[in-house]
Amino acid sequence: MSRDPLPLWFPNFCRPAAVFGLMVLSELVVVIMALAPGRTLESPLRHLALNSLFVQWVALMCATALCGLRPWLNRAGIRAGLGLAYLLVLAITVAASFSAVWVDRFAGLNLTLPGPEIGRIVANNLLVAALVAAAALRYYYVQQQWRADLQTRTEARVKALQARIRPHFLFNSMNTIASLIRSRPEVAERTVEDLSELFRYALSSADTDSTLGQELALCRRYLAIEQLRLGDRLEVDWQASALPEAEPLPPLILQPLFENAVYHGIQPLPAGGRIDVTGGCDDDGWWLSIANPVAPGDARPGRQMALSNIGERLEHRFAGRARLAVERSESRFSVTVKVPLRTSPHVA
Repeated sequence: MSRDPLPLWFPNFCRPAAVFGLMVLSELVVVIMALAPGRTLESPLRHLALNSLFVQWVALMCATALCGLRPWLNRAGIRAGLGLAYLLVLAITVAASFSAVWVDRFAGLNLTLPGPEIGRIVANNLLVAALVAAAALRYYYVQQQWRADLQTRTEARVKALQARIRPHFLFNSMNTIASLIRSRPEVAERTVEDLSELFRYALSSADTDSTLGQELALCRRYLAIEQLRLGDRLEVDWQASALPEAEPLPPLILQPLFENAVYHGIQPLPAGGRIDVTGGCDDDGWWLSIANPVAPGDARPGRQMALSNIGERLEHRFAGRARLAVERSESRFSVTVKVPLRTSPHVA
């Protein structure tokens, strides 16, 4: 029996954003120390530049070491891993301090203090590193826990969406297929294929992205099944041929929107209605709008729960650059998905 992999609790210093944040934090400490009262330096800008160079050098070495040792630190456990990482940062600081003094002496640059002051230099660097390392490791650890918690909640929401196909939809679909077997066997066979594909997609892994084209194809299969059940009561007007179907999209983002349109908009109306699907591209990315009629007094909470779920998943996947917009009037309800193109900044 295979064992579950250990959770990656240690901060990921291999990420450029984490390295950049560490460098900014280190530089902020240098600037604060340079502006501290009581420091009378002959060349403050020169000292600021030298201190910045040294601190950034140490920060990059620490980030590189913590990046390479991350798998081992994860296996060591939280307390031991953080303790070892903290000691590693201090050791790198001491080694870098002595190395800087040795290079200065060897090259004859006279940038550091005389020999008897070397101990004070190392002690001061060690004290600053101890304070900065404690704050940085704490911050990045909390941030990593937040990311892990967000990822867990996102996966749980995806699994909830995968399991949300209503039993009535399955029963109604099976009844529709049974009624078509004798009179229209080719339609029944196609409906079985659509239903199988719908469930296969819903039960597949949510670890990787789908594409906009795959999501739209799934929605067309779903609507084809519902149109057999509702007949003339359901009309769909597609005006979305210009969409970039190769763009990445989290799985099961669009199908629940069409399901809401049928379940909340078309089904409660005796005469049914039309779902208008429009989409296209602009300078900000691509967009897709789904509009349906609303029944008088419709205020079912299921719609809002699904929309909130999808909105959070879009915000998480596209770093806040995608959004879900909802508009409602007395007779129509529309929801619009707006997503940046893959070539846009911050989109993987």
